[in-house]
Amino acid sequence: MKTRFWKLCLAVVPALVLMSCSGDDGGSSGHTPNQAVTTAFATRYPAATDVSWELEGGYSKAEFRLSGMEAEAWFDQQGTWMLTETEMTYAALPDRVKTGFTTSFYSGWTVDEVSKLERNGLTDLYLLEVEQGASDMTLFFDAEGLLVKEVDGSDGPNTPVVVPDKVRDFVDEHYAGAVIVDVEMLPSGVTEVEIIHERIFKEIWLDRQLAWIKTQWEVSPADLPQAVQATLRGEAFAGYTVDDVHYVVYPAGDEMYHVELEKPGSVDMSVNIRPDGQLVLD
Repeated sequence: MKTRFWKLCLAVVPALVLMSCSGDDGGSSGHTPNQAVTTAFATRYPAATDVSWELEGGYSKAEFRLSGMEAEAWFDQQGTWMLTETEMTYAALPDRVKTGFTTSFYSGWTVDEVSKLERNGLTDLYLLEVEQGASDMTLFFDAEGLLVKEVDGSDGPNTPVVVPDKVRDFVDEHYAGAVIVDVEMLPSGVTEVEIIHERIFKEIWLDRQLAWIKTQWEVSPADLPQAVQATLRGEAFAGYTVDDVHYVVYPAGDEMYHVELEKPGSVDMSVNIRPDGQLVLD
C-alpha cells in the first residue's frame, strides 16, 4: 500500500515514548511479531489475508488485504492497536466527504487514491490524494466533510501519535465536545494540538510544560467585524489586500484578529486588531 505523508512524528513529552520518523525503507521486513501483537491483530481483523509484518519505529506494522482492499495496521509491543490506513474507492466515501471535496478549492483536481485513516484516541479521517498537472496534494476530511488539512505531496508514512493525558484533559476542559485531530511537538518545543470544535478546525499551542499559550483558527476575510474592516481601510494599509486571517485567543482573555496583508511591489505585512478595531501594537 502506498502510504502518505501526514505529520512529522510526534516527539512526545518525557513521560512517554519518544519516536523517530522512518520511511518504508527504514523498517525491518520479515519481522515476527510477539504473541500479544498477533492476538490483537487476529481479534481486530479476523478476515485479513496476505498478511506480512515489518518492525518500524518500534511498532509492529501489518500489511494485509481486507475485503479486497490493501491496508496496514500498527501495534505497539504490548498489543495495543495504534492506527490503520485502509484503501477504499471514491464511490465508497461518505456522501458528506464527497460534498466536502466537490465544494472545496480542489474540486477540479483529479482524485488519484482514497483511504481511511483510523487512529487510537483520535478522530477518523478520510485521505484523498489529488493531482493537477505536476502538482499533487493529500487532503484530509473528517466524516462530516470538513477539510482539516492540506499536505503538499503524498510520500512518506503515517505514524502513530501518542496523546499525553494532560493534553486530552486540557481539551476536554476548555473545548467540550471537541475531537483531537493531531498532536505534534514543534522544533521550538511548543506542542501543537489540532482539534475540531463546534465544526471549526482550531490549533492550540502549549508550552514545554503543556501550559496554554494560545488558540487560533482561520477566519474568512468577509467575516471580519465591521470595526476591523474599517481599520484595514485606513491610510496605513492603502493598497493592501487581506491574504489570510486567524482569530487568536490568549489565556489572559485577550482576543484579536491576526491579519496578513499583501501589496504588489511591497513587502507583505501582518497586524493584530482587536474585535473593536483597535490596533494591537508590539
